[in-house]
Amino acid sequence: MGEHVMFCVNCGNRLANSMKYCPKCGEKIANENIESSFSDEKIEEVGLFDNDPVTYSFREKIKKETLEAYLNETKVIRSGLYTKGKLYGITDDIIDDIVADCEKRIILFEEYLYSLYMDGSFLMYDVTDEIKSEIGEYAGKYGFGHVDGERIYEKFVKDHKLRSKNALLLTMLISYQQTGILDDAKIKEEDPETIKFKAKGYLRFKNAVQELKELQSTLHEVSGSIDISDDDRNELYEKGMLLGFQEKTLIDACIQGNEISLGYHGKKMLREQKILRQKNQNYFSKIVRKKTMRLLDREVVFDSCYFIEEYTFSFFEEQFEWLNHQMVQKIKSITENSIDEENFALGLSMHMMQGAATWLQYVEEYCNQIGLPDELLDNIKSFFAEDYRAFGNDLKELRYLFDEIDSDVEQTKLNGELKKAFRGKWVIGGVGIQGMINSAVTGAVLNAGTGLAYDAMNKISTAMSKRNAIQAKKELVYAVIDMMTDYFGMLQQNVPTVILVMIMQEKPYSVSAKYSCGFLNPQVLSII
Repeated sequence: MGEHVMFCVNCGNRLANSMKYCPKCGEKIANENIESSFSDEKIEEVGLFDNDPVTYSFREKIKKETLEAYLNETKVIRSGLYTKGKLYGITDDIIDDIVADCEKRIILFEEYLYSLYMDGSFLMYDVTDEIKSEIGEYAGKYGFGHVDGERIYEKFVKDHKLRSKNALLLTMLISYQQTGILDDAKIKEEDPETIKFKAKGYLRFKNAVQELKELQSTLHEVSGSIDISDDDRNELYEKGMLLGFQEKTLIDACIQGNEISLGYHGKKMLREQKILRQKNQNYFSKIVRKKTMRLLDREVVFDSCYFIEEYTFSFFEEQFEWLNHQMVQKIKSITENSIDEENFALGLSMHMMQGAATWLQYVEEYCNQIGLPDELLDNIKSFFAEDYRAFGNDLKELRYLFDEIDSDVEQTKLNGELKKAFRGKWVIGGVGIQGMINSAVTGAVLNAGTGLAYDAMNKISTAMSKRNAIQAKKELVYAVIDMMTDYFGMLQQNVPTVILVMIMQEKPYSVSAKYSCGFLNPQVLSII
């Protein structure tokens, strides 16, 4: 009997039997370390004149053809072997014995693989290059070379659909990690192999999860804590490896699912949320102080988180109304003397840059007033700067319409260009920060933009039909002004919402819960 293969219970590193400490993590090696099913004991092979190189070569040829027939799921063509055997004085019976012996060894090797995956070490039906290499090496015990052992293993993996079973179990484990529920309905009984898997392989996995869960529950009860200590986690790792989990990450996933199922995850969330609430609910008290009110003969304290929304909307409403007024006046001033492409393009570009700078000043002023961290301020400025830049680029594209008006282009082309410009990428609603604004806002603003485009097209069309290019250009300028007014109205409505959501993500409970954007679980909210 050769040396056994063992694994460290702390880091999963492969160990030799003689080791007292793990060379990777330094863990002391105890008897509980997991002993692999791999063994160096070799099964004696049927001999055929081993000292005769010619007959030995012929025996290897018989083994090779037997193996190829197995891998290709065909029968061994013995007639050719019988004919060649007569040249060496080898009877048909001996050839039959060698074929039968090789087939027996394949069956024994398959049974060994079956024991590993269906009853032994690989609970999750793991299929990796490392496992494949180790099994290929171990195939020598059955008289097969490394490469042939790997080929037999690959056929076994394919025949038993190990990769798909592994993927299914991993999917179920991830789902369990997130929900604490094992959903048997995910396994669709479509063929006999799947039915057999559900009755045995999946059941073994399910029982292993349950065993870990029972141990986890006991450890919580003994410690009296809702947390898992390092010693408890190590004990769970050891148990998980004994049950057939090959990696700590898989055991961690199971532990997290058990925490949800046992209710400890929810308790920890409530504890963490209580700490965050106490820390952040008056984060903006320097700007908006908490208030005490009398309700039903009781004094109720409302923290600053309930009043920062009103302050934010009021701040940006005032600023955007002023900025919109300034921008409209500047655009009108571009066309006071003459309307031409160059004048319009340069003036519009310059004023958009000035407007962007003013806008960012507003955002920075607001963030400084309420005391936001520099990192969050940078995120907010970056988000709105990109949005404003996109809007400015769309406006600048309108200058090309001036040339088209002068060239008296076809009305359909002009309409298409104008409509395209009015449906640019400048709408905040539904985009950015993982779509935190309701998509209905996007639809409403886009519809408004489309309506503006149609109105402008009708006016320009009327002017062009009268061969009045100057009036058509004026109508285009009016359309730009209408679009800018619509745009700033959209900003006034949505910018405060976006900022409040970003604040809530960074400082939970500092803003009204309706801006949580999924931070709080609805079930937890109902408990609170």
